[in-house]
Amino acid sequence: MWRTQGYVLQQIGESKYLLPYGQMIAECRHGMRLNEAGVFLWEKLSEVKDKEELLEQFMAFCEAEPEEKEMVRQDMEEFLTQFSAWGMYREELSAHERESESDFLIAGLRLKIKGDPELVPKEFLPFRAPSPYLEEETDLTMFLSVTSGILPFTFYGNLLIDSADLAVCEQEEHYHLRYPRLRLIRYALVSKDAKTAWVNCLDSKEIGEETRDQLFHAIRPIFLYAAQKQGLFAIHSASLLYQEKAWVFSAPSGTGKSTHTNLWKKQFSTPVINGDLNLLSIRDGVAMVHGLPWCGTSQISDTGDYPLGGIIFLKQAPFDEIRSLSREEKVLSVMQRFISPVWTKEQMLCNFHFSEELIRCPILIERLFCTKEPSAAVVMKRRVDERRG
Repeated sequence: MWRTQGYVLQQIGESKYLLPYGQMIAECRHGMRLNEAGVFLWEKLSEVKDKEELLEQFMAFCEAEPEEKEMVRQDMEEFLTQFSAWGMYREELSAHERESESDFLIAGLRLKIKGDPELVPKEFLPFRAPSPYLEEETDLTMFLSVTSGILPFTFYGNLLIDSADLAVCEQEEHYHLRYPRLRLIRYALVSKDAKTAWVNCLDSKEIGEETRDQLFHAIRPIFLYAAQKQGLFAIHSASLLYQEKAWVFSAPSGTGKSTHTNLWKKQFSTPVINGDLNLLSIRDGVAMVHGLPWCGTSQISDTGDYPLGGIIFLKQAPFDEIRSLSREEKVLSVMQRFISPVWTKEQMLCNFHFSEELIRCPILIERLFCTKEPSAAVVMKRRVDERRG
């Protein structure tokens, strides 16, 4: 735990204030008047190692009895929330707090989740990291802490996204996420370096399948931001495995991605890798597809990594026909199907540059005008086989 630089405690008349200076003034940060309890906590923030130690000292300051501990904890959290909301305080994840974490390995990215085991979504379980990864800290991609029962942070900063599904506010060192449709998720904070994140749920008494499901969806944009920072990009698509390569079929929802991959599965016994979302990367000049736990309503996902054979953009039609795409069409089509973050101009350009790099790989990128009949899969398979020959 530590205090942010840029504030000084100053007596003015009968009251004490935290007053901003330097960069905090440049960012138009406000001061805050503190009562005796607030002054005590502010001063202790530079001394204590974690919240439990701070709570014990705050209990002594309040002369509270043991049975009043939870009430005092709530009072302390209210102060810390106010400090954090105004950028006056940040919580450091100490080594002690990392003792009961779950490790997951997704597309080579190591995600540590700390929190009540009951909160861990079941979709993550197949992605548990093998024991060798548990022995090293240097390969950690992101540490994500799931908390409950803490009052939400004030939503402030530069508003980047405001939609029915997600609102993103940019702060000095974090992105603050809100999920309007997820009533059991209060907020999330993601550090700009994508190394740490916090997701806050309702009180633990609310934990159930709905909480885990909403948490699973809340983590997705956080993970995809971390993946983007590592050069991996998510494309809205269904995928299948054929000739030891992954073939990705992308289209808007309802166009028939799952229908088309299921046609392959029924006729040619090709396994489906993911029914809704695939993660792409380029490793040593080879385009790759990586399994993800997120798979839409298909409930079909895979933990593997596969060379990418091609990306096929589907369009419904009364006939089955494959058409080539120009370079510009390929770049734009790939980029438009990404769901990796585009909260900022830099993120959009990051997606764009990866799209340009991807089309230079020796993969098939074409458009399939198709019906929902078995003939569509036959036409597409013939094209793939011809390319191999």
